[in-house]
Amino acid sequence: MQSQYSWSPVVATETTPRLRKTPVCSFPGCPNKVYARQHCVKHGGRATCQAPDCPRNARRFGFCWLHDTSKGPRTQCKMDGCEKAAHKHRLCARHGGAQKCKVSGCEAYARSKGVCQKHLRETEGEDEMSLDMTLDDIQVFKYFMGAIDIASDGSPSEQNSVLLNGINI
Repeated sequence: MQSQYSWSPVVATETTPRLRKTPVCSFPGCPNKVYARQHCVKHGGRATCQAPDCPRNARRFGFCWLHDTSKGPRTQCKMDGCEKAAHKHRLCARHGGAQKCKVSGCEAYARSKGVCQKHLRETEGEDEMSLDMTLDDIQVFKYFMGAIDIASDGSPSEQNSVLLNGINI
């Protein structure tokens, strides 16, 4: 017996039940998802800046990025009509003030360590120490870790093993 519902997003029909109902903004006619207090960000789900006559969303300590002076005064982009935060050369990211990701072919903006969020996630967990070591390098490493004693004739004598990145060397 075949079910009347299709769980495939390609074959979904009007009668397909929603698995999880995401609440929508309570403002009449607004299809946006709720951020807080049954409203989306646009319709009051997020607090506004406490500075007089500032319509921006509050980020830290009740102030927007421009009026939050806890990190010192902020500068705006020097391009006419642009109110975004300035980065390098008093320009915002859109006008050329931000660095691009250093991965060749990637056009995203760098967020940390010179790479974008995507490439930062790809490198997480990778160890920066290379395991391309020669036998001499390993013996020097073991010597400094106290695992090798150098005999009077200059030959190494191992006392115990050392773990390097989970590998017994």
